[in-house]
Amino acid sequence: MVLDLHGLAAHANPTGKPMVIKELGAFMQAWIIGLGSIGRFFCNECRRDAQGRWPTVGSKGFISIVVGIVCYLAALGIWIFATINVTEHARIPNNATDEQALDGGMVSVVSWVQVGYPIIALVSVLWLNFGATDLRGGGGPMPGNQYSPWLSFYKDLFYGSLDVTTKGGLALYCAMRATWLQ
Repeated sequence: MVLDLHGLAAHANPTGKPMVIKELGAFMQAWIIGLGSIGRFFCNECRRDAQGRWPTVGSKGFISIVVGIVCYLAALGIWIFATINVTEHARIPNNATDEQALDGGMVSVVSWVQVGYPIIALVSVLWLNFGATDLRGGGGPMPGNQYSPWLSFYKDLFYGSLDVTTKGGLALYCAMRATWLQ
């Protein structure tokens, strides 16, 4: 997908140069997903222990939370850089044709709609740590060995919507764009 966005950006602004080459931009996506996965799965979304207590400083649980936060922030930083890289490359010049303007606009729309992915991840972490309650009742905080079924449902719904909008939207645009060639 990043390679397609860079291809459209190169057409929208043939004289523009990205900060890093498109292949490195695509490779950065693997780092974003990898680092986000460490925070999500290995560090359990920086959550409390199975009894619903925050870990003590220096414990394995505390280190897990710190590592999770660092991984999430690193993934966010790479995502911001990669997004700016492709959107700046697609900046439309003053003498652009209509097709170039459409390509540049599509790169911007797809790139900035993707902001929903880190927002959903942030909401998930905040909800699990500060909003969700123990599923067994009693009103205490949700322990680290439980997961909110409603959060799971809404995450799937919103991630699916983002996937259809960004990936499906870009695929549809590229297919439609291919019919414009003469």
